[in-house]
Amino acid sequence: MHGMPLGIMMKELVPDRREIPGLEWMEEASSDGAAPPRLSPDSLVYVGLRDIDEDERRFIKSLGITTFTMYDIDHLGIGQVMDRALEHLLS
Repeated sequence: MHGMPLGIMMKELVPDRREIPGLEWMEEASSDGAAPPRLSPDSLVYVGLRDIDEDERRFIKSLGITTFTMYDIDHLGIGQVMDRALEHLLS
């Protein structure tokens, strides 16, 4: 999934989605009263990063999101990268 939709789902980057026109509905509780869905940075892994700007790099690092670049894939192989990504997600 692209970074922008993921960012919108993280409270650390967008604390109140009602501030974004058209996304007000994302802050509404469900009919059973459950809180709106959010993603935690530790539940994400970026695989195959290539062109990220300085602000994106800063956010990814500050949030502690696990990343694997194209260099990592070329160096380690996609199998090893995916093993490590899954290990992180399942830990």
